[in-house]
Amino acid sequence: MSDALRTADLAKLSVLEIGDHGLFKAIHPDKTTGVTTHPRQESSPGLPSFGWRSWRRLAGEIKDGRFDLIVCYPQLYAPWDTRSFGGSFLAGLPRLINPVYRTFGVLAACRTAKVPLVAIDYDDSFAINRHNFRVLDRCRLYFKRELPVDGWQIFFKTGHRNLPTRRIRMSARYRARLAKLRPISLGIPEPVLRLAPALADKDRDVFFAGQIALNSTVREAGLRQVEALAARGYRIDIARERLPPDQYLARCARAWLTWSPEGLGWDCRRHYEAPFCGSVPIISRATIQRHRPLLEAEHAFYYDVEGDHLTRTIEMALADKDRLRHMAATGRAHVLANHTVRALCDYVVSETYAAAAD
Repeated sequence: MSDALRTADLAKLSVLEIGDHGLFKAIHPDKTTGVTTHPRQESSPGLPSFGWRSWRRLAGEIKDGRFDLIVCYPQLYAPWDTRSFGGSFLAGLPRLINPVYRTFGVLAACRTAKVPLVAIDYDDSFAINRHNFRVLDRCRLYFKRELPVDGWQIFFKTGHRNLPTRRIRMSARYRARLAKLRPISLGIPEPVLRLAPALADKDRDVFFAGQIALNSTVREAGLRQVEALAARGYRIDIARERLPPDQYLARCARAWLTWSPEGLGWDCRRHYEAPFCGSVPIISRATIQRHRPLLEAEHAFYYDVEGDHLTRTIEMALADKDRLRHMAATGRAHVLANHTVRALCDYVVSETYAAAAD
């Protein structure tokens, strides 16, 4: 283990990131080497593509001890699945070779032997697909955004044709895989931190911006209750169109409450952006294990999807504005301490060191 990883010193850590995200690259670009595995290069501006030549060079640097940590972002589809490179398949064989090769980047990282490897899975799905079992077996830790409350469910229809059975749950191999799982949040991107809105006077009761149709039944059911509150005189601000980031944050800052129902996955950036802007999030009840969660009635309010619990939660919250002011302040402090990109990188490094020490 390198001295930088041993001391969990992020500033001294030399990191190789492979995949479609770049947490470490965002905060330590000089100490992080990033390569994209996205089949369309334009989707990852500024990052070189994974390829045969780049991997030969990186493999040599790994062997020479150039990196202290490898971070990979597992892909939803297997490299040999045509869905992993989308429309490129229709572009003809000459243009297909490079996109296909790039999709093998994460699996190539699993061949390294000496450098600790961690995986960060930001996909909306609660499952880990079978082609990523190789990543799960090779990595030191596997951080998953949508980690089910019962961790065994990540193997639903992948490790087993249905819910994992007692036989699977008694397997030493599968239990070792389960022990590597850690939750992680989406948190707040660096560009959002740089757009921090001034704390505004509250002239809205509830704010929401996001897609409703074809997204989540939780949103569809909740919208009817929120619209009914508007008919009763509550000041409801619903943005149905996509807002520029600065406008979105400004409107969020003007609301006492920000409705944040789950979408394609339970965790979403709005959970953390609302407290960051000085608004208190109203969140549908969690279905996943969470990293440093916003606490009930301290940083946020949670509601059950059954009946009119959303309506009653909003009415109860708006009845005590002094409490909302206090919650907004403590929620903002909690988010800045635990859910910025820097805080998430510190978390990944410290957990990796603890696992290596064990």
